[in-house]
Amino acid sequence: MYQRQVSFGQAVSLALGKNYCQFSGRSSRSEYWWFVLFQFIISSILSLFTDSDSAFGYIVAGVVNLALLLPGLGLCVRRMHDIGKSGWWILINFIPLVGNIIFIVWACRDSGPDNEYGPVPNMTERRTYISGRRASRAPSRCPSRCSGHTIYNIFGL
Repeated sequence: MYQRQVSFGQAVSLALGKNYCQFSGRSSRSEYWWFVLFQFIISSILSLFTDSDSAFGYIVAGVVNLALLLPGLGLCVRRMHDIGKSGWWILINFIPLVGNIIFIVWACRDSGPDNEYGPVPNMTERRTYISGRRASRAPSRCPSRCSGHTIYNIFGL
């Protein structure tokens, strides 16, 4: 079993679609950081088109940022659940500098085992297919030249 990484498009569609205002459950590290990147890109694009003399640009930016607020908060809460912490720990960001650093370190942590908030997100069984059929033997360890990565014996040797 391994944790499948969520792509950029999947993370955005999960946050803005299925999990729009969901504060329960867990979200993976990749889902969280891809959505943070999406928010950064959208905010950067909006800042390019915001004219200092026009109120319309600020209104559009405000509406878009307000629309991204709830999925962003939900994703932060689910990310804290993923590492075994209560969602209220996102309030640590209100502590200047130190709180932000602690939150970033926590958001970078790997997913913990199953906890009271649910199972590990995106957990799938590792399978290897060769020419449409599954490999016949269990994984074996590489020789030392492979730095210890796991490979599959695809030839049945």
